[in-house]
Amino acid sequence: MTDSAALDVPIAIHSRRTLGFVDSIEANSRAVLAAYTALYAFGFWVSASHKPFWFDEIFTFELAQLPRIGDIWQALRQGIELNPPLLFWMTWILHKVFGGGPVVSRLPAAVGYWVMTVCLYHFVRRRTRPVYGLLAAFFPLFTFAYEFSAEARGYGLEIGFAGLALLCWQFAADHVRRRIALIGLTLTLAGALSSHYYATYLIGTLLAGELMRGYMRRRIDYPVVLAIILGAFPLIAYRPLFGAVAQGAKHFWMSYPSAHVLFECYAGIVTPLLVVALPLLVYLAVNRPVDAFTGGTEDGLRPWEAVSAGLLALMPFVVFIAAFFVHVGFFNRYVILAVPGFAILCVSALYRLTDGGAKLAGFLLSASVWICVLPWCVWQAVTIMAAPPPSNSPSMRSVAPARKDLAVVVADENLFLQDWLYRSSHRTQPFVVLIDYQAAAKYTDNDTGQRSLAVARRFWPVPAIDYREFVSRHSEFLLARLSVHADWMAQKLMADGADLQLVEVHRDFGFLSPELQIFLVKTKPPSPVP
Repeated sequence: MTDSAALDVPIAIHSRRTLGFVDSIEANSRAVLAAYTALYAFGFWVSASHKPFWFDEIFTFELAQLPRIGDIWQALRQGIELNPPLLFWMTWILHKVFGGGPVVSRLPAAVGYWVMTVCLYHFVRRRTRPVYGLLAAFFPLFTFAYEFSAEARGYGLEIGFAGLALLCWQFAADHVRRRIALIGLTLTLAGALSSHYYATYLIGTLLAGELMRGYMRRRIDYPVVLAIILGAFPLIAYRPLFGAVAQGAKHFWMSYPSAHVLFECYAGIVTPLLVVALPLLVYLAVNRPVDAFTGGTEDGLRPWEAVSAGLLALMPFVVFIAAFFVHVGFFNRYVILAVPGFAILCVSALYRLTDGGAKLAGFLLSASVWICVLPWCVWQAVTIMAAPPPSNSPSMRSVAPARKDLAVVVADENLFLQDWLYRSSHRTQPFVVLIDYQAAAKYTDNDTGQRSLAVARRFWPVPAIDYREFVSRHSEFLLARLSVHADWMAQKLMADGADLQLVEVHRDFGFLSPELQIFLVKTKPPSPVP
């Protein structure tokens, strides 16, 4: 036997084993999805129950605690939030039925993310085969999108509706349950737009794809085009909210084109895949692709679907360019729709490159399980045993100045709201945040949190006090600020002639976290009126 023939024996055996694994997976794809759902639900429960709410989530939680659901609309009209109302309405209903809490408040996002992954499975499977559909479903687990599956914000809900819209569009184009698909397309696009205004971009990508489909077919499919356009009808209903949105956009916290953020957006999608790509390179280096394929196929992603998926994947770059001309927020979570676009494109490209073969797809699936999913499960189990409840997290306990006779002004708005939510019932010392739109815009070009807190105090008893009013009544107070954060309060106080003396430093916020600095502030007495 020659060396080449001897080498072919183990390769052939390994190939049969891999294909047998793939055949088993594909024959039981529903069971695989059920197991994935169970693991996902477990991971969500662990993450949601052990993670404290942060600034934006606290607004979702508190809006859902309002007495009447109509109060949410009034709060949005006044600018407490710059997002559409659907998430807040859904969370309000969940709170009334199940009671508020970290798990219940984050359920819409969790369900939305899960729906997206299942829709990706069906979307890609219909053009390829089940094992590639599973790869598409698991793809977002390795991107920044997964962190928003356990966050009480609209991003998980948005991508859930986006996944449904993509699937309805595919069904409508294929004339599969067409009437239901057309209705579903309109409603799911409306749901995505009601979860986040940036879902308008999704409507544009589907229109572009549908126009290409019409060009290739030599005729426009008017019912599909109409269904897509009708998906934008919530914009008419939400017109009363646009005034507050326009005001908030003037000094929005991330409304400038940052190349660093653009890089982070794409790195958060592509870089985690290197964990699987490295063993893939090793696999390709030692295995010859002689029998990796099952033969040619005419199937695959349709050109118009590739156009829409490609435009979705370009969303971070498009928003980056748009930020040069208009006030638009630019951060990874705002362009989360790029993730399903990448999932569809990458897995469909892999299918084409392997000519529909299953050997390589099976290897990637098993590598993902062993390298990523199982360690993730172990990590979540450790989290259950080790993580403290949110009310005992270091960021809550550390804000405890030695001097108890002075009021504490918290410069960091997220730290302030977390302390107010979790520790206010245990505080005897006043903890407040100051409001001054003009100073915030002048020193940090960001008044987003200021505007939200100013409206919030009209709806719940959050101690947000006007800067001038507080300083006129307190000649001495403490200022708590994080060392690495630029805040306007310290700069404004020094500009007004106040004396700031560092009296305490707290470093128990956790590994690589900024230290908390506490200053004694002595304000300059007002000049006597001649």
